Amino acid sequence: MLTRAFMGDAAILYVDDERANLDLFRRAFDEQFRVVCAPSGPAALELLESGEQVGVLVSDQRMDPMPGIELLTRVEARWPVVTRVLLTAYSDRELLLEAIQRGKVNDYVLKPWHLEDLGVRLRAGLDSYERRRAQAQAEVERDVLRDALEVHEPSGLVGLSGGVFGAMMGVGGGAFIVPLLTLAMGFPVQVAIASSLVAVAGTACAS
Repeated sequence: MLTRAFMGDAAILYVDDERANLDLFRRAFDEQFRVVCAPSGPAALELLESGEQVGVLVSDQRMDPMPGIELLTRVEARWPVVTRVLLTAYSDRELLLEAIQRGKVNDYVLKPWHLEDLGVRLRAGLDSYERRRAQAQAEVERDVLRDALEVHEPSGLVGLSGGVFGAMMGVGGGAFIVPLLTLAMGFPVQVAIASSLVAVAGTACAS
């Protein structure tokens, strides 16, 4: 049996313009996940803009004033790591297939949904969100470190896939993360570079 996520975890955001459906979804899943609801597409966007950490967004398709696919398209452009799930009727299948092909929808659920099936999909959606978020964070940290090294010691780099930088990022047999930590803590960049040269003894040398 699935257990409820910690309150600090990413939420499941359910969007539907019918109050009865919102109440049903919350009662069905609030013991397994942290559930937040919105009565419209614009309300959902406001919630995301406010900083609410959302891992999975489940939206009904037929809503006013913003249909579900339009909402998910906007979310994909602004918050691409969020898993996007469309809740739709079988009659909308052509529209759904087009949205999937365009990459705007990660998953879909046909109405009426079933508790166990949807619960499994929500958990899988949260797992996918966490993987994308971790990858995005790693890419940002890599870019910050690369830019800092290029600014302070441009002559000390032997390509971004090898040499000092490569060894620091675990490329070519090196695995050195102290420079990243020292940069994050505000220590001089020169200290980080000197440390990396010691750590990769023989692969690069200071001028």
